[in-house]
Amino acid sequence: MKVLFSGNGNNLSTYSRHAHEHPEIILTISGSAHAIYGGETYIAEGGHLALVPPNTFHSIKNGNSYSDLFVAIDAMPF
Repeated sequence: MKVLFSGNGNNLSTYSRHAHEHPEIILTISGSAHAIYGGETYIAEGGHLALVPPNTFHSIKNGNSYSDLFVAIDAMPF
């Protein structure tokens, strides 16, 4: 498992369009995040949880605030 933090108050972060062989869980902790996957754009706000299936192209970026915070958890095999 790999955990990525973003938007910790220091920068506005973006993860460009990509896909991987394992699922990914994205938890928006505070503020908002803009997630694109499955051809749709979603605005995830604090408390929202998203599951990105394996081999699905997706991207995510912070909203427009330095207080936005999301966590991406890659469920990689051991």
